[in-house]
Amino acid sequence: MGAILKNLDNLWFIYMIMAFLSLVNSKNYALPPNILDV
Repeated sequence: MGAILKNLDNLWFIYMIMAFLSLVNSKNYALPPNILDV
């Protein structure tokens, strides 16, 4: 049971990193048009 929980924890951690990176990427892609509009 502990090993399964540890595995899920690692998957959750990886998922959070991926979600954060995609957020940062979408922010970076959204920034230039906003700067040009202003």
